[in-house]
Amino acid sequence: KFVASYSFYQGTHFGKLREIIGNSNIYPNNFYHNQSYKQDVALFHQLSWKTSKISAMLDFQFRHVFYRGLGDFWERDLSAFQSNFNFFNPKFSMHFQLNPIHSLYLFGGLGHKEPNRNDILDNVNKPVKSEQLYNLELAYQLTKKNISFKTNFFGMYFIDQLVLTGRINEIGAYIRENVPQSYRFGLELAYEQKISPKWSLNSNFTAMRSIIPTYYHYIYAYNEAFQIQHEFTKIDTLKYTTQSFSPETIAFADLNFTPHPNSKLSLQGKLTSAQFLDNTQNEKAKIPSFFVLNANYKQDFPMNKNKCSIQFQLNNILNSSYVSSGYTYGSGNSVVSNILLPTNTPINYYFPQAGLNVLISLQYQW
Repeated sequence: KFVASYSFYQGTHFGKLREIIGNSNIYPNNFYHNQSYKQDVALFHQLSWKTSKISAMLDFQFRHVFYRGLGDFWERDLSAFQSNFNFFNPKFSMHFQLNPIHSLYLFGGLGHKEPNRNDILDNVNKPVKSEQLYNLELAYQLTKKNISFKTNFFGMYFIDQLVLTGRINEIGAYIRENVPQSYRFGLELAYEQKISPKWSLNSNFTAMRSIIPTYYHYIYAYNEAFQIQHEFTKIDTLKYTTQSFSPETIAFADLNFTPHPNSKLSLQGKLTSAQFLDNTQNEKAKIPSFFVLNANYKQDFPMNKNKCSIQFQLNNILNSSYVSSGYTYGSGNSVVSNILLPTNTPINYYFPQAGLNVLISLQYQW
């Protein structure tokens, strides 16, 4: 099978800064105004082979991506915003049906991904590289009449991965940067069971580690006028640090009760372990673990040709106080009378999530 595709995008991006509360010296002006153009050409070829118990597939993809942008973004010139990328993405997969109950799956591939528009805008003073990923997965699945169990071991090795820095830009979007090498490995488990004609259980569990072998953390220094003193910039070389926003464990369970073919009640719980706000593995810049429990009820109303249903969603029924995301900045060191003072400390900002809340929705299809 051979497939070819072509797509392009051209558009104008603009925004106006109306005011900054508490600062009367800022007058309405253009916050950003630029034009962007993106062209994407892809060629795809697939080979497949199948027997009664074994199936295999080999994919080859070639992509060409062209970026261009002109204009300004908060007084930053984007006239040099132009990039070309050429990618070759091969992958293979094999499925072994050992018997009607047991099966194995093997996957391997090489993938590339271009930086997005925000990555280029947020790093205008340094080139942004494309990401390269080597991925290998091995899975086992057990399937019986009322039970399904699947386990998947995965390993990923990245070159120039774009990782979240923990900072945000002027419009609140997360900033990413390239790291020369990184890797991720772990285990995924999924279990489904039809307990009875009216009860069923769906669950999954993920345990993983996301590591940056060498990370360079820049700590800037400021004088009394809050000006950066580059000669006092400190660079910490951190070894085998945990990647930002990468919880080591995630567990989810969904218990369903169907008293009637047109009614369904669900209870869903999700546990997420602690995660760091940046790549320094600093215990002072961390999101604590949290658990959220939700309940859902859906009622369908059969009609001749149309469909109607009402759904009640009860979120965070334990009324837990938790945060699921945030960002952080280092205060930086201080320079007083040409003397460096180690005053750097993380300044964290969190996005608190809603407590107990209710969502009611009505759906009608015709």
